[in-house]
Amino acid sequence: MQPVSPKRTVDIAASMLRKAILNGVYPPESNLPAERKLAAQLAINRLTLRSALSQLEAEGLIQPHHGRGIVVLDYKEFGSLNLIAHFDGTSEDPEVKQAIEETFILRKHFASEAVAFASRRANAGQINMLKAIVHQQLDVVDDQNFFEGDLQFNAVLVQSAHSLPIQLLYNSFERIIRSHPSFGLSFLENRSAVITNYQGLVSLIKNRDPELARAALLGYSTPSEQEEIRKIIIQDWYDES
Repeated sequence: MQPVSPKRTVDIAASMLRKAILNGVYPPESNLPAERKLAAQLAINRLTLRSALSQLEAEGLIQPHHGRGIVVLDYKEFGSLNLIAHFDGTSEDPEVKQAIEETFILRKHFASEAVAFASRRANAGQINMLKAIVHQQLDVVDDQNFFEGDLQFNAVLVQSAHSLPIQLLYNSFERIIRSHPSFGLSFLENRSAVITNYQGLVSLIKNRDPELARAALLGYSTPSEQEEIRKIIIQDWYDES
């Protein structure tokens, strides 16, 4: 490993060690080098190293063991969703690609609960803000701006749910999405479908029926419910004066 520059030394050291662990340089059940040796490799003092190691311990990547040193944990067993933000998005490793892609898929399913909560708890100002973002997205040309608009829409949607667990989960999803924008952009290629999805979500929230929202988004709505949803969307978006 290369010596660490003085800027944000703790975070940079933690990032380098995290990358080494995630890439298998230090596999599960192996030991990190002794503190003195590791600090010398990174060209940092031991106090800085300990701060970096504390970050990794909090992330479920390592655990100090008395008499054995610092043991590397299996991040698949002890880590959290946040670690995917640190995966190498350019990696050809199929497991890494699959993990990132599945995070984006999970985010879509996660939205069903956010919408169900929002259909009970969103206030008029939040609903109007969601509608304004949809209209704004219709006029966006640049891919990056559309990507940012999508993040903004989802952030307001989650805030409208007024649920701390949903908000904290979304924070992890957003961190991952911002770390892997190319994957996010690939899910937004069909803009017409994305806009239609926005419109449906806003209409379901306005309708104030959590169970109908869940049924619609999880795919188990009845034909009569599907027709009801279609009418709600038409009334909200195509019959506006």
